[in-house]
Amino acid sequence: MAMRLDGGQGGAGKKRGATLPKKPPQLGTPGRNSTGVPMPRNPAPQLGTPGKNSSGVPMPRPKYSTKSINTGGGGGVGVGATGTVAAQGGGGGGGGAEMFAAEATAPPPPSQDEWLAQDSQFIDEKSAAEQDYQNLLAKLAQQKTDYELDNKNTLRNLGWQSDNNSWNMNDRLTGYGNAYQNQLNDFASRGLMDSSLYGEAQNDLNRGFNQQRDDLATALQNFNAGQATDRASAQTSRDQAQAAAQRQALLRYAAQYSL
Repeated sequence: MAMRLDGGQGGAGKKRGATLPKKPPQLGTPGRNSTGVPMPRNPAPQLGTPGKNSSGVPMPRPKYSTKSINTGGGGGVGVGATGTVAAQGGGGGGGGAEMFAAEATAPPPPSQDEWLAQDSQFIDEKSAAEQDYQNLLAKLAQQKTDYELDNKNTLRNLGWQSDNNSWNMNDRLTGYGNAYQNQLNDFASRGLMDSSLYGEAQNDLNRGFNQQRDDLATALQNFNAGQATDRASAQTSRDQAQAAAQRQALLRYAAQYSL
C-alpha cells in the first residue's frame, strides 16, 4: 500500500489537507501586547486649573510681605502704601527678584465711641436736644423768678412782714394795716375797746389775713412742685431724643462696616 505524504493512507482515510491544531497563545513581552505591538504608556498626570489642585479644590493664595525683598545685588523696587510699585532702582551686580504686597490690609473699624465722636448727624441731633432742654430750663427759671416776686409783693401788700413774721398794723397802705386801723377807730369811737366784741373782731381780722397768707404759701408750693415736674419731664424728653439719635448713629455704624 502506498503511503501518503500527509500521513494518510491510500483509499479510505482522512481527507487531504486536514487542518493542524493551533498553537497556544503566548504571553506578550513587557510593554507590548500579545501580538508584539507596543502598548501606550500611562498618560501623564494632568495639571490642575490655575488656583486649584488636581481635584479642583481651590488652593490658598500666597501672601507676601508689604516690605520689598531684594534677593540679589543692585537696585530694588519701592512699594507704595497700596501695594503698587513706587520706584525701581538701577541694576547692579548679580540678578535679583523682588516680591511686594498685591493687597493692602484694611484698617480695623473704629470703636462705637470713636464713631459717635465723628458722626456729624448724631452730634447735631444731640446738641439740638440739649439746646431745647436748656431753653426750657431757662424759661422755667424765669417763670419761677416772676412768680416768687409776685407772691412776695402780694404778701407785702397784705401787710405781712417776713422779717419778723407779723402783720403791719400801722401802715394804711397795706391791706392789714388799713383794716386794723379802721376797725380800731370804729370800736374806739363807740367806746368798745375793752369789750369782748372788739377781741372777737380782732380775731376775725387776723384769721382772714392769715388765711390769705397761707393760701399764698400753698400756691407757691404748688407752683414749685409743678416746676419740678416740668424740669423732670424736660430732662426725660432730652434723654430720649439723644438716645434715639445714638441708636440711629449706631445703625449707620453697623451698616458702614457690615457688622
